Amino acid sequence: MNPKYKVEEKVLCYHGPLLYEAKCTKMKKTGNHFEYHIHYQGWNKNWDEWVDESRMLKQTAENFEKQKRLLNSHMAQAKANKKAKKERKGTKGGSDSNSNSRASTPVGERTTVPVRQNKRSLGDDERSTSSRDEEVPQPVKETAPSKKKVKKEVQPDPAFADEVDGLKVNIELPTELKYILCRDWDNVVNKKRLFNIPAKVTVNHIIEQYISHLSSTESKLAKKSIGAEILRGFGEYFNVALGSQLLYNLEKLQYKEDCESKGVVQPCDIYGSSHLLRLMVKVGEYVSASRFSEHDFKVIEEQLEDFLLYLDTNKSMFFQKKNYHRATQEYIHRNSKLF
Repeated sequence: MNPKYKVEEKVLCYHGPLLYEAKCTKMKKTGNHFEYHIHYQGWNKNWDEWVDESRMLKQTAENFEKQKRLLNSHMAQAKANKKAKKERKGTKGGSDSNSNSRASTPVGERTTVPVRQNKRSLGDDERSTSSRDEEVPQPVKETAPSKKKVKKEVQPDPAFADEVDGLKVNIELPTELKYILCRDWDNVVNKKRLFNIPAKVTVNHIIEQYISHLSSTESKLAKKSIGAEILRGFGEYFNVALGSQLLYNLEKLQYKEDCESKGVVQPCDIYGSSHLLRLMVKVGEYVSASRFSEHDFKVIEEQLEDFLLYLDTNKSMFFQKKNYHRATQEYIHRNSKLF
């Protein structure tokens, strides 16, 4: 059996639902099939990986057209979801006087409640796992207001989604990123799994990858420059906010040992995608507390929405199950002594 592809050959490679331009840098035979070491063109080498032939396509006009169709379909769906969400919010906004003063969070349309409320009952779908207090390992069912049971859709509602009044910037996560944020909560709080530190793909890598993406688009030079400045600024926000606002209790010892104790290490150089996503829940609060003009608020809001769309489009690259590992009992015991 001969290999279908050659070393140094340029190919198209599936990563999640999308096709990316790539190059085969190595090849090996495993059993009766071949595997290829792939470098994604325009992406940091940290994304390089071994794949089999089922994920690869030849670079032909027909396959490039397929790549374009997949991307267009994904973008059209994302825009349709965003438009539908705004229309629903507009419909509710007329009867809810607080609808315009809420922080953008990974929560759908919901009633304002105190932060320390009883936990909501959850379905079996891992995507809808949520809680406001990680000290309770399993959510407790909420007492129904009436005897008649009413089936309600459970919305993602992780600990970082507290209500904050008087905000001018509203950043809402795409639906799939909300689910990823809740799976992150479930991994850490319920399953006692830690995000791998140092991350293979760090916050800095993601930001710089996005800036490279801006350079490859047809946007005006001024817009690219502003986008780069805004995103690098949020890298600094991340460094300041991580230790005090973006960690679950289980992660405190990891932060103390891998970041805080080393002094010169910046969080954005060792933490990765899931922690960056947690920042995006609170980013409206941070921006609105700053002194910007109305025009600047609008520019920042548009830029962050574009960044979230980029994360959503490439979510299979950024958010992977292998980013986590199970915490040992010895670690859990040592971590508990911090509280």
